[in-house]
Amino acid sequence: MTDRKKFIMLILFSIFFPLVIGSVCVLVNGNKISKAKPSGKTILVDNKNYSFEMDMENFISYVLMDESEPEELLKAKSVIIRTYILYKMKDKTQIAASDLGMEYRNYGELKNSRFQDFCRENIKSPKGMAAYFTGIGSYKIYNEKNKKIKRIVNHVQSPVNL
Repeated sequence: MTDRKKFIMLILFSIFFPLVIGSVCVLVNGNKISKAKPSGKTILVDNKNYSFEMDMENFISYVLMDESEPEELLKAKSVIIRTYILYKMKDKTQIAASDLGMEYRNYGELKNSRFQDFCRENIKSPKGMAAYFTGIGSYKIYNEKNKKIKRIVNHVQSPVNL
């Protein structure tokens, strides 16, 4: 085999091997994030330059995402938030986030704050130092917190009847 053929084989292997391994991992592990049942209620979120609709269950996750309290307290808060949103909506299917008066942070802000918290808490460990100096892993750190909050919100999908 010539050097050119070896080089081409190496390039093809380095491109396709990660794709094959990634696909096998997805097939074996499946999608472990539990998905909320769509509530049929949407929140209109105004994000500086654009607006978008978000399902109420996802919005509750964004409101709770900045909290760092015990799981049972987060469950109680999710029920209270859902009840409040439904109370404010009355018979409507959509409401503006600004009408709710709840603080929430968008994806970019949450991802950055989670990553900064992780780096600050783990700066003395090799993993924390590597994350701090390279910036690698911010999505993974955000996603771990996101999975936990979504699991909590999905676990208690019922409002308090007033």
